Amino acid sequence: MHAYDQRLVMHKKEQHLVTPRLNSMYDSLGTSHAWRYCADSYAIGNFSIATGGGVTSEVVLNYNKPWDLKRWPTSPQLYLVLTFFSCCPRVLPATPGNITVTYVGNDGYQLQLGVFNTGGAFSCTTPMIIPSPITDIGRADVGKLTMFMGTGSNITCDWQAQFSTLYLLPSQQGNDVQLLKHNEHLYG
Repeated sequence: MHAYDQRLVMHKKEQHLVTPRLNSMYDSLGTSHAWRYCADSYAIGNFSIATGGGVTSEVVLNYNKPWDLKRWPTSPQLYLVLTFFSCCPRVLPATPGNITVTYVGNDGYQLQLGVFNTGGAFSCTTPMIIPSPITDIGRADVGKLTMFMGTGSNITCDWQAQFSTLYLLPSQQGNDVQLLKHNEHLYG
């Protein structure tokens, strides 16, 4: 008889690789849901605006990490998601007013970020997918902010924006479309 060996034996489980689903969106972490919570890049800037005037400020990304298109199968499309935007006056104005802030992408698509009172800071935390894909991954300027001030004193504000990335993995073929009959369920 052999003596029973009391040492622990460790077995490495077989690693399962996740096969990405086509026609689905994935973030930089390789999951389908973290894009709402992470920031892959950011942009900062400032602007000075006068009563009744409008100004623009370029949105230039400071990359936290490079966009890796080669890790995905097929030909992925890269989209930006504006996950956070904030704006704050450097000095509180004598007469508070309202500033309308809009993000305009390089393709002309516009996202209304809101109207804020210059008497304090403003932030927008609703994730917004910019629907036009990035066509030049080496280009850091991804759009501009346009600001219009209706009333109030002249003011200088600082702003910051955080972006996450989405990769759309397109399929080689389209989806099948089927009409459902009355009282027919899609699953079951």
